Amino acid sequence: MHSSRNRAMWSCLCLRLRPVAIYMILLNLCACVASAPEDVEFASVRAVDQFSQPEIKIVSMEDIFRHQFGINEGDAKQRPHKLLLKIYFSTETDLWEFTQGRGYDLGALAHFCDAPDKKVLLSFIDVYWNRRSVDSLRRNLIQQSIEAENGQRIEYYTFAEVKRDEPDPEFVSFDLSRDPRDLCIYLTGTNGVFAFRSNTFVVPKEEIAAALRELPPYFRDQGPRSEAPEGAKSGS
Repeated sequence: MHSSRNRAMWSCLCLRLRPVAIYMILLNLCACVASAPEDVEFASVRAVDQFSQPEIKIVSMEDIFRHQFGINEGDAKQRPHKLLLKIYFSTETDLWEFTQGRGYDLGALAHFCDAPDKKVLLSFIDVYWNRRSVDSLRRNLIQQSIEAENGQRIEYYTFAEVKRDEPDPEFVSFDLSRDPRDLCIYLTGTNGVFAFRSNTFVVPKEEIAAALRELPPYFRDQGPRSEAPEGAKSGS
C-alpha cells in the first residue's frame, strides 16, 4: 500500500520538476502536427506575488502528498512569497473547446527571443482563464463569457519566473529584474498522436521592466535587499 502511494507521489513530483523538458520530449515524439490558433497576441504583463495567486498549484513534496490524499488542497499557508510575471494574452479561439474536443492538454512555453535554442525554465506551463486553469475546467465556462457571446477576443494568462538560479549547467540562470529580456511564448499541446503549436507572441522587455517597477505589497515592504528589483518603487 505504502509503496504504491510512494510511486504515485514520486511520479507526480517528476512531472512537476521538469515540465518544460517533458513537454518538449512529448512534442518531439509526435509525428503529426495539427492546426492551431494563429492569432494569439500579447495583451499586458504585471508583477504578482505567488502567495496571492491560488490558481497556481503548489509542487513541494508535502503539497504533492496533500494533493494525493485530498488534505486541505490549496491551503494558502503553504504558499510561498515569490515574485512572478503574470502575462495576459488574447485570441479569438475558445481554448477549452479547441483542446477538449481533440483530447489535447494545453500549455504555454516561453524562451528568450534572443536565445531560442538555450534551455531555460521560464514558464509555469498552465494557461488560465478567470482564475482557473483551462485544463481543469469540467465544462465550457468560456463559451458563456461576455467576450465569447459578443464575438470578442478572449483573454487568458500564464505565469513566468522572474529570477532563477539554475544548478543544472544545461539550463540558463536569469534575473529579469536586473536584466529584462524579450520573452517569446507560444501555446502547445499533444494528445499522444497529434501535436499543435500556436503562433509565437512577444512580451517586450520594456513592458517587463515597467511591470517590475510596480511591485506587490510584500516585495515593496522588504526593502532594497529583498527579491525586489533595484530601483523599484517603495510607495503604495
